[in-house]
Amino acid sequence: MEMTNWYIDAWSIRDGAAFASRRQPKSRDAENTVFIAVPDLEPVPVGRLSTALSATRRCFQAGLWNEDENEAAFESIEQVAELVRRGFLAGGLGPGGAASPTPGFRPRLTGGDDEGGPPQGDGGGAQHFEEAISTSVLQEWHWKEAGDDIHHALENLAQASSLGGDERPALSFAIRSLLSLCYKYAEAITMDWESRVIQNGDAVDTKMLLSWYQALVQLGVWSNEKELSNFVTKYSCPAGMHLTLMWFGYTRFAWPNLADCAPHELLNYAPCPRRESWIEGLTRLSDKVMLPMCVADYFETNHDLPEWAPCVLGAMLLNSASFPSAFLSGEQFRNARLASAFRWVAGEIPHVSLPPEIEQLITNYAWDRFASEMASDLAKTVQ
Repeated sequence: MEMTNWYIDAWSIRDGAAFASRRQPKSRDAENTVFIAVPDLEPVPVGRLSTALSATRRCFQAGLWNEDENEAAFESIEQVAELVRRGFLAGGLGPGGAASPTPGFRPRLTGGDDEGGPPQGDGGGAQHFEEAISTSVLQEWHWKEAGDDIHHALENLAQASSLGGDERPALSFAIRSLLSLCYKYAEAITMDWESRVIQNGDAVDTKMLLSWYQALVQLGVWSNEKELSNFVTKYSCPAGMHLTLMWFGYTRFAWPNLADCAPHELLNYAPCPRRESWIEGLTRLSDKVMLPMCVADYFETNHDLPEWAPCVLGAMLLNSASFPSAFLSGEQFRNARLASAFRWVAGEIPHVSLPPEIEQLITNYAWDRFASEMASDLAKTVQ
């Protein structure tokens, strides 16, 4: 007997929720109907298919169809759950997995609006990052040098980070180069953020910038007070200058708590200095962290070391609470922090393969957010 496929009955993409049934296409006679939603994505049995169909009278779209007006079929409920997860993240709710969405608000920019706006300021962040790339001898390093597939490569990178370079020196050299690029990209973000705050004078944005400095110091981007002071002076960072004057009047064990900001909130506010090859619609650091979670072949086409820096930086920030501040511990936990970031990325990027037409759908939906001013709220048709 031919196995019955799963089909989506109703789907609210940006809410991360869907009803799905095991049935024949275009049929209302279902063997099983379940409800799936973030954060746990566990299928919950639903008594009747009519319950799922009634959701289409609210904010749910009706089913998922291809260009031939046929329903898109799933081989397993795990594939349905994967599409719901990736659709939710691609809707712009930020990194941290389905359990940790960030606010959809984007800081208001001069001449822009809350849905984004022009490129982030003239702080010179992109140029700062490019200069760092130009001096990196491994800028064209490919992740396949670490493993046959992306998950294997990430695990090998995590292990090499934990070992500190004694076992696999060539791989550890690539890791140190990547870490340096992550720190330079963090500085690039800081420069553009300072420029943005000068332009817009927004109080919330300023508060987030101050918390960003604190997060980077705790991460170890600047190894001591002198490095931070030199950076904010060299690049004329008013908020950073103010903080250095305030911070260095305190002892190493009594830093002021500037704001209670979760890391994923900072990623959602942090600007995204863009390389020339990057799509123009990227405006937040969370955008560059989100894309690898939604696009299965992201690292196949963005495989060089500089392309990894934003995502790995975001992962380190999201896992920073697991480690003591580098301001107190120095480089003691640097390798463990980086290993944790690699494993976090490995756990968040797609693991479940989707049918080709559905894979293309979610890939287009994720990229279309940045290709136009406002992506369609509902991806009803497989392209």
